[in-house]
Amino acid sequence: MPSKRLAWLNGRFIPESEAGFSVFDSGVTGGRMVFETSRTFGGRPFYLEEHLTRLVESMRMAGITSELDAVAMTAATFETVEVNRAEFESGEDFIITHNISGGIPANLARETGLRAGANTSIHLWPLRAWHAERAGWYDSGVRAVITARPDSPATVLDPAMKHRNRLAFHLAEKAAEEKDEDAWVLLANATGRITEGTTANFMLVSDGILLSPPAAVALPGITRRIIVDLARKAGVRFEERQLGSRDVDGAEEAFFCASTFVIMPVASIDGRPPSEAVPGPVTRLLMKDFSDLVGLDFVAQGKHYAGLT
Repeated sequence: MPSKRLAWLNGRFIPESEAGFSVFDSGVTGGRMVFETSRTFGGRPFYLEEHLTRLVESMRMAGITSELDAVAMTAATFETVEVNRAEFESGEDFIITHNISGGIPANLARETGLRAGANTSIHLWPLRAWHAERAGWYDSGVRAVITARPDSPATVLDPAMKHRNRLAFHLAEKAAEEKDEDAWVLLANATGRITEGTTANFMLVSDGILLSPPAAVALPGITRRIIVDLARKAGVRFEERQLGSRDVDGAEEAFFCASTFVIMPVASIDGRPPSEAVPGPVTRLLMKDFSDLVGLDFVAQGKHYAGLT
């Protein structure tokens, strides 16, 4: 059955199946588009202010100007949530995606009669759709494959900018699929240092210390930041460190983290398992503490959505 959900597009609601940007939009023609992906817990947006603050910063770095500021986008987001409440079960959680493009250049707008300036969309997606084939990995862990990142170095394209120019990530995923079609990508830069996943940050535990690649080489994830705060409160030492294959070989635990799934344990990296059981004790501690923070067991929720419980 077709979805009845509505997307917010430049101030008006339209069926999500009809929502889209013009073929003349610079986000389509040149990848000049930034975005944010957040989620709800118990049907309430989580850390929305932080996500929209980062979105505005991404806009600045991409040279995108808009009439909408973070306050206006917050109001539009809550309006989108309320308009679509009836399309979700009570308390059901969903993903919130914001896309902002550079829009149609002024000269093309004049020639085509289309609206110039940035284009903004907000749409929702049920979390149960994401978890359908993935929730079982909370117990077993995912297999990861280290793949070279075939794109511009961080000195050219700041990894703090969350943009839609995803071709490099797509190529890395295709390369990983040739080794293991179900593996998650773990990106490495030109020097062989690990940076991040294609849609998530990466962390590992070594000698009881929680380690993560420096923020200078990876997106400064909001979920990552929350996990670091939880670790410190729990007495787990955290360090940013350049990570290579030697660190992976000696890892006791490893996991990916992102807004969508929160924490996903890693069962192996290039076929090498961590020394601890999966998920390991620090990973389990952080999963529990995050669940306590949001008042909801996100692992149990994912399994429920996938029909595993």
